[in-house]
Amino acid sequence: MGRLDGKVAIVTGAASGIGAATVRRFVEEGARVVIADINDDGGTAIARSLGDRAAFRHTDVTSLADLEATVAFTVDRFGGLDVMHNNAAATGGGYVGEIDPEVWDFSLKIMLTGVFYVDTKKPSFTDMLNLVDEPLATLPESRTRPPREVLDQIMQRHQ
Repeated sequence: MGRLDGKVAIVTGAASGIGAATVRRFVEEGARVVIADINDDGGTAIARSLGDRAAFRHTDVTSLADLEATVAFTVDRFGGLDVMHNNAAATGGGYVGEIDPEVWDFSLKIMLTGVFYVDTKKPSFTDMLNLVDEPLATLPESRTRPPREVLDQIMQRHQ
């Protein structure tokens, strides 16, 4: 019996990296998961590889309407929503003084506004649970270890 048996989750930024590892782990633990990302090819491939326990939906976290539509898709597809995991991120890289202002704005929209939209308690978001509420940035080894190992460490801390 998995820790997430019977749960339904949305993972944003789930088409690659830590988000993809999160989706795989959630499915292994018994959840049904919607992969919410703007990377259509990556999201579709991961959903296909996980079978009927996962589905992909193109989602731009900077759009509240997109997130609400993803919640509706999830409820229609899997019958509810228990877990919302914020993972979407984007950076321009480099030093702050060298980043193009448009790239800076885009990064802030994804990493701040997107998280705000997901976490804001709108009527369609009232039953969500942030299962993994510990920022990966607090784990210094997260930059040198594979995403799966980092996620396993976080899951162990929350058991």
